[in-house]
Amino acid sequence: LLNGRLVSALDAEDRRIGRMYQDPLLFPHMSVGDNLAFALSPAHRHDRQQRVAAALEVAGLPDFGDRDPATLSGGQASRIALMRTLLAEPDALLMDEAFSALDPELRQSFGGFVRAQIRDRGIPALLVSHDAADAAFADAVDKAVETTLATLERAAVAGQSWQDNGAIITVASMDDMPALANRIAAEHLELAVREPRSWLGRIRHAGAVFLGRYTPEAIGDYVAGPNHVLPTARTSKFSSGLGVVDFMKRTTTVECDAGSFASIAPAGVELANAEGLGGHALSMTIRMNARS
Repeated sequence: LLNGRLVSALDAEDRRIGRMYQDPLLFPHMSVGDNLAFALSPAHRHDRQQRVAAALEVAGLPDFGDRDPATLSGGQASRIALMRTLLAEPDALLMDEAFSALDPELRQSFGGFVRAQIRDRGIPALLVSHDAADAAFADAVDKAVETTLATLERAAVAGQSWQDNGAIITVASMDDMPALANRIAAEHLELAVREPRSWLGRIRHAGAVFLGRYTPEAIGDYVAGPNHVLPTARTSKFSSGLGVVDFMKRTTTVECDAGSFASIAPAGVELANAEGLGGHALSMTIRMNARS
């Protein structure tokens, strides 16, 4: 599902999913500017040049519109490919080894550029990578989990849970971590990183957050306070852990005098009529008329 649509049931051209590959795949018979213009929908036929110029400016290549794609460096071609994809106004972006052809330094800078463009547009993105550093770290985590599982008394139960529900996800940089954590909206989130407090402000959806490498989730289960009263199944997007107030009964008291009633009643009448509840509206208009 993407924005409420089952995209797998749609034709490829109707899915509105942008794709980037290791090869920028720029059209060799078109100029850089024409490559960008190719992505624009017919609805933008009146401002195509302005949009192309703006995209070149964002890419940091403002004077490259007339250039032959063959004259671009790897980083320049990748930036043009990204801007072409974004000019098509996709609802999501898939990147398959989009950075792997770049040298390490350029990969880092271009990765930051890509993430900034995605954040500015607020679209979801999925990056598939076989970067050696990412793979090595993920493999180390996987091996550590398997080694630890073998030492547990309930190894069979824990192992089945890991097999059914566990996942190791790498991100291009730590800047991408908060968005992923917020999307998962975990019951427990451990920030086992240096300076965890520097990331805490960007975490919006989590039942409880455990800061630093000396704060495992179990400390919250048993002695630190949150215990087993946290929102599960990603419900931390709209709910919080249970507290005393959840077990208290509350009654709301409302009182208006003539002046305060007169100041808010017209809005109430308008809302009641909009809902088609004439009796509610009448209960206010009678009092408004009586006061006048």
